[in-house]
Amino acid sequence: MINYIKTNWKIILIALVVAVITPIIIGFVLNIPTGYLTIGDENSWVGFFGSYTGGIIGGIVALIISSSQLINERKKFNNSQRSYLSAATIVANFSKQEFHRKKKNRIAITDNYTNLLGTENKVTYYSVIRYGGPDVITNCEFKIIVGNDMKFEKTDTIKVWIDFFEKDEEILIPLCSNKLSEEQRYNPFVKEIEVVFDTLAGEKINFLQSEKDKKRTHTLVGGNIKILDQDTQYTAFTTKGE
Repeated sequence: MINYIKTNWKIILIALVVAVITPIIIGFVLNIPTGYLTIGDENSWVGFFGSYTGGIIGGIVALIISSSQLINERKKFNNSQRSYLSAATIVANFSKQEFHRKKKNRIAITDNYTNLLGTENKVTYYSVIRYGGPDVITNCEFKIIVGNDMKFEKTDTIKVWIDFFEKDEEILIPLCSNKLSEEQRYNPFVKEIEVVFDTLAGEKINFLQSEKDKKRTHTLVGGNIKILDQDTQYTAFTTKGE
């Protein structure tokens, strides 16, 4: 309620001023013909003002309470639609073993992954898992910056778009790049991953995990509000061959 008053104090002030001035103006208009009170005595007007003011105050309080409840319900709904992502690198040879962290999974096929025969080589994948929220989020844009070394003087940006991302699903993005050196085409160093996605509540959320700065954030796009801000450590997985 206090936040609502702070946010809408101008509207509330104008409503109070209008509510107080209106009966006064009406009283003056009714008194114009003879110059003295012609309708009701002072007690009647005092009673009228008391009832009128009480009704206005009660109405404003009811409006504030209902608006606060509506805001709280909307906030709860938005929170229920928000998802949280976990990203980690996995090094594996797809042709020799299973390397998924989740039973429900998909591998994004990029042009470099196909051209460099990623399914036949030992490749670094970025594994992204989604937790919480609704059954799906939509319009997911993945952007991963990779480089030849930890200085990231020469980099490439791997971009993938996925129309939907299910709950507890794993998306595997192969980090293959023909722009990098021969040694790092299949296993580059990762600088950061950024994912922008839409929720069913109409919000757009930005997930950013920086391997270089050891930071992970979930931010509400537009309001620039940080939903979650964490320090991280480098996380990677490997699997045994057959």
